Amino acid sequence: MATNTYTVRSGQTLSQIAVLLDVRLADLIKANPGLSTISAGQVIKIPGITAPVSTTTTTAPTTLTKLA
Repeated sequence: MATNTYTVRSGQTLSQIAVLLDVRLADLIKANPGLSTISAGQVIKIPGITAPVSTTTTTAPTTLTKLA
């Protein structure tokens, strides 16, 4: 399984990251053995993604639908 990395942002959880990047939470945990907590700035492995991961920062509340 190919992997890439993702830098955790303030307030994010593994569950949120899994949904954001469309990966199973179980696969995310498996790709990062020993990971019990995450913090802003931490780099984690994202399974199954081979292209660089990009993120969008917004200043107002928004949804992924609004970003598409």
